[in-house]
Formats: sequence, structure tokens, C-alpha cells
Amino acid sequence: MTDPVSAYFAAVNAEDWAALADLWEPDAELVATGARPRHGREDIMAFYPRVLAGYGEHEDRPVRRIKEGSTVVVEVASTGRTTAGRSPSTRSTCSTWPARGSGGCPPGMTRRR
Repeated sequence: MTDPVSAYFAAVNAEDWAALADLWEPDAELVATGARPRHGREDIMAFYPRVLAGYGEHEDRPVRRIKEGSTVVVEVASTGRTTAGRSPSTRSTCSTWPARGSGGCPPGMTRRR
């Protein structure tokens, strides 16, 4: 299996919604800061294009991963430029991923941000 955390970031950065959808189980949950929880693949997939629509350029890059027991915490450096051409934005966040099995986070992960 491809590393699902790397696959997630590759799909988001490329806006490859089909590849991103493949990473989520039908009953997955996404809890993103500042947004209501999303339940199910369809609800989760409606979230991403809407959130990224304001960016002409964006990149989320995992800079550090910490695995402890059944959890993977990913420190993320994000950069982008709005569609209005505003100065690049830069932020750092942490995402928490439940890890199952020996491969870490499986397809269908629940992502908490």
C-alpha cells in the first residue's frame, strides 16, 4: 500500500478529488478546525473544493510525523496565494490521523485537524 498520508497530501495539492476520495471509507469523519464535522465520503469530498476555491496556488507539505500507539500526528506547512492575487499565506498546522495496522493510517482514515 502507498503511504496514505503522502497520498493524501499529493491528492490535495494536485486537486485530484478522485484520488482523495479513494482514501476515505464511506463512513469516515473529517473534523477540521473552524468547520462543522463532515460525515461520510460524499460530505467530506464536498468540503475540499469549497475550501480551496479561494486559492489560485496552494501546497500543504508534511514536515514531521509523530506516531504514538494508534495515532499519527502530522505537522503541516501550508503556503498559498489567493485567487485575488493576495500575498502568499503561510501557516503551520497539525493533523491527527488514527493509525491502524502496520502501514500506519489506512485508506478511510478519520482526519482531525
